[in-house]
Amino acid sequence: MKIASIQLDIVWEDKKKNFEQARAFVKRAKEDECDLIVFPEMFSSGFSMNFEVIAEPTNT
Repeated sequence: MKIASIQLDIVWEDKKKNFEQARAFVKRAKEDECDLIVFPEMFSSGFSMNFEVIAEPTNT
């Protein structure tokens, strides 16, 4: 099993930019034939407690 452990330069509370970075890492991991990709906790927003900004919608 090939595992990719990802470390991002997280943009604080900016999920759009963080997911753009994540997509680039996923693409590279796929090209390297990785079986599992591991991201750090709260990679999409940073360790923010500003729930109005980072919370996912509840109506999905």
